[in-house]
Amino acid sequence: MAHTIALDAMGGDFGPSVVIPAALQVLKEMPHLKLILVGDRDRLVDCLRENSADVGSRLQIQHASQQVEMDESPSQALRSKKTRQCVSQSIKLKKAKPRRVSVPVILVP
Repeated sequence: MAHTIALDAMGGDFGPSVVIPAALQVLKEMPHLKLILVGDRDRLVDCLRENSADVGSRLQIQHASQQVEMDESPSQALRSKKTRQCVSQSIKLKKAKPRRVSVPVILVP
């Protein structure tokens, strides 16, 4: 059975430069896994190219036009930014279908 995990690819101290190589390594080690990288599409595509990779059947990009900055309050960001739509849609998905949903998902390399 395939599992799909969405990753905040812009997060952490180093963002995509650390998350992308780690995600690619996980895909090599776990053939049943699919990943959705969430973040700025252009930056993610550039980073994938730097790592000789591209999107495909097991790796997708979900563009996020905004991000929560280090100096922002997470609760304020969830109330004021478009990001809150993603969280509320994930909660609705969990209620509507018998799936496992985790909000947020964080990759720690």
